[in-house]
Amino acid sequence: MKLFLYEHVSGGGYVGEKLPLQLLPEGFAMLKSLLLDLHEAGYETIITLDKRLENTLNHLKTWKTILMNHERLKEKKFWEAVEEADGTLIIAPETNGVLAKLVRKIERKGRNHFNCSAKTIYEVSDKEKTYFKAVQMKVPTPLTIAVKQKKCLNLQSTITQIKREIKFPMLVKPHRGAGCEGVNIVRNEVELKFALKKNLKEKNKVLVQEKIEGTHASLCLLSSGKKIIALSLNKQFIDLKPPPHDSSYLGSLTPFEHPAKREAIRIAEKIARGFEGLLGFIGVDIVFSPDETYFIEINPRITTSYVALRHVININVGRTMIEAIKEKRLPSEIKYKGKYLFRKEAWALYLLSHFNL
Repeated sequence: MKLFLYEHVSGGGYVGEKLPLQLLPEGFAMLKSLLLDLHEAGYETIITLDKRLENTLNHLKTWKTILMNHERLKEKKFWEAVEEADGTLIIAPETNGVLAKLVRKIERKGRNHFNCSAKTIYEVSDKEKTYFKAVQMKVPTPLTIAVKQKKCLNLQSTITQIKREIKFPMLVKPHRGAGCEGVNIVRNEVELKFALKKNLKEKNKVLVQEKIEGTHASLCLLSSGKKIIALSLNKQFIDLKPPPHDSSYLGSLTPFEHPAKREAIRIAEKIARGFEGLLGFIGVDIVFSPDETYFIEINPRITTSYVALRHVININVGRTMIEAIKEKRLPSEIKYKGKYLFRKEAWALYLLSHFNL
């Protein structure tokens, strides 16, 4: 079976622009890891690759590579790969609806893909909607307020209202985004005003969220559309920063043992079942506070935790993900061998020291 694996950051999504070094290490790590699993499973993989990363080819297990070096040709080359393959799997951020738009294009062409439906991706990627869904389902989640661009006309009044409902420190984040992109911790009114202005310059809506003190974690889930199972609980390492700097995702530890692990799995599976059309690999972010487990958001796609998970789990995650979507089959038993620490910095140094970016 020929499979087109498109990773947006390394695969040509930024041809003609500066490569985003904040996102590139994670994107490339997911691409390289998934290619290894799919190669081992016997798939013939097709990828597109930004020509600036051409020197990485010796490090990628792929059957065919299409280099992307001209912005005016990237759309044509993308569709050539889609048409040649039996199916497409897209890894892309939810920022600005990128992931949903790419999947929707493939659906409109009537081609097979191994992602959630575009409709589901668009719905789940809206962090305001998932917040209200969690509240409706009585799942613990931080208090969240949406601020729209038009409210900037009376920003001081908006800030006063926010302060009545949420105490400092609080988080400001895009209502659609990936990782820590655009996320800030704000500790006072000056920082809150700065973060709102910064985000609302580019976005029509931003979220202000109660900050939960505790341990950041995520769950990797696998869905066949009928059933959902948890593959792993992962500890996340996050560096929350005040404006003007964005916060950073530093890495993860897989598997992660925590006294509230069963409760975290219950919450993640419950919230995932609340959205129709979730298929394949799904990430759910949570925070363990001293007395509660809080749902934060859903990622309707492969997440960076995949990179660590494949090293410690007893299954080929890439093959199992395709089987879950194509054959509606899930693994009967999950076991681990040791632990794996994913460090984003290590992948960044690897790319910068080996290749001419």
